[in-house]
Amino acid sequence: MLSLPDDIITFMLNVKLLDRKDLVSISMLNKDYRKRFEPILFDKIKMTWSQLNSTSNCSDSKQRQPLQISLHRCFESFMYKDLVSFIRVHSDMHNFKQTSYGEWNTDLSPLNDCKFLKGLAIEVLTSSRCLKYQSALERSQIVSLRICSHSTTDDNASLFQLTHISTHFPNVSKLTLEGFLIDKDQYFMPSLNNSGRLSKLRDITLVNCQWEYPLSLFDIFCPFYHHSSLYTTSKTPEIIQPTSLCLKYTNSYSSFVL
Repeated sequence: MLSLPDDIITFMLNVKLLDRKDLVSISMLNKDYRKRFEPILFDKIKMTWSQLNSTSNCSDSKQRQPLQISLHRCFESFMYKDLVSFIRVHSDMHNFKQTSYGEWNTDLSPLNDCKFLKGLAIEVLTSSRCLKYQSALERSQIVSLRICSHSTTDDNASLFQLTHISTHFPNVSKLTLEGFLIDKDQYFMPSLNNSGRLSKLRDITLVNCQWEYPLSLFDIFCPFYHHSSLYTTSKTPEIIQPTSLCLKYTNSYSSFVL
């Protein structure tokens, strides 16, 4: 396998001819195998919100309280940051408390250290509001973003609005949403420097998502903004216009589709 091209190995992984766990086992045979498969094994990584905020066995000698292992410390010791192009942060459905805490308290800015990170998949228990208060990714390198809600209700608890992600993920061109009630932020006004708008958004995929009349998908994803200048009172309407939209629904959502 050492002589196989990366494309062949990646294809075998994609079509399930080779399991990633098998590749991990092979890479442990010796340093040659490990060196060969490192770029493939660390191209995509995943972790839970619970792991991002897991408690160490160490304790503070003064406060006698457990120390939190932050994402900053985790990435400081991670040797393969430059190999990572995709990260998945998924919910631990067996630990709702830690998952909810992680969604609202984990600072994702250390992901800036992954120089070639282009894709991010995030799972949340309910709405995507927690992403609105994340620290900005300095390089704004994320171009593909997938967000999945595990909410079992189709109300405000599973709310998604573009303003939840527009500030910290401004370069997203491909957006996938699953399990959300999508809505438009009626109170959002873009700043004079045009920040806060997903101007590069082109491809949208909605999986089991709903929206409420009288709003349409055009209202939500192609909102008109009035750009005002400091030197003129004239207003020129601007529009964000994705070029591709895909809708997917399971049988449980058939009532909404029909």
